[in-house]
Amino acid sequence: MVALPDASSSTQVSPAAAAYGAVWAVAQTAATAITLPLAIGLVVLLGWVAYLVLNNKTTIEYHEVRAQTCMGFCRAKH
Repeated sequence: MVALPDASSSTQVSPAAAAYGAVWAVAQTAATAITLPLAIGLVVLLGWVAYLVLNNKTTIEYHEVRAQTCMGFCRAKH
């Protein structure tokens, strides 16, 4: 049977363990700061691809229609 420490005793953390915890926290924050924008970008890209598939278009076809619309709008203004 393993003896568990009682709750009344205070445990002290060594300075090396505290420094390791601080390094781990910084590494975790840096990883989140890098991963979160990448994840958001991939979700946006997935949405874009889903839109193209649902409308049965390629990226080139989408931009051709958009360019024609813009040219027609620009000509109507001038």
